[in-house]
Amino acid sequence: GADTALMNMEAGTFKDPYLIESTYYIQKVRAIKMAPDSVKASHILINQADRSPERAEAIADSLLGMLNAGTAMADIAAANSDDVGSGANGGDLGWFTEGAMVKPFNDVAFSAKVGEFTKVTSQFGIHIIEVTDQTVAKKKNTFSSV
Repeated sequence: GADTALMNMEAGTFKDPYLIESTYYIQKVRAIKMAPDSVKASHILINQADRSPERAEAIADSLLGMLNAGTAMADIAAANSDDVGSGANGGDLGWFTEGAMVKPFNDVAFSAKVGEFTKVTSQFGIHIIEVTDQTVAKKKNTFSSV
């Protein structure tokens, strides 16, 4: 697992080998990024089950245009989101930690700026995401066992 020594290492460096049961492990820091621990976001889901991918994309682009022109996320989500749970709540998903959402959604939510609208596709369809708040960004290392 990660420890504080590893968090302070530069990308490309190796941690000393360590033993777990009868296996030695070596970890290498792959990348360093600044990211919040938690984000609060709203989204609109346009599913691709009820329509063609092209039609879903056209709807998502149209809604994204409305958002960028100043229409409130809550109004658009309530009227258009295929995620009825969050849609009824104006698209609000509340706070969540990294890894709580499907990977494409997670990656966008944890790299976007507050107030920015981003579009991403997951197995659920096309999401338009607005990060509405986030905790202070901290240094995070991604590492792999080698």
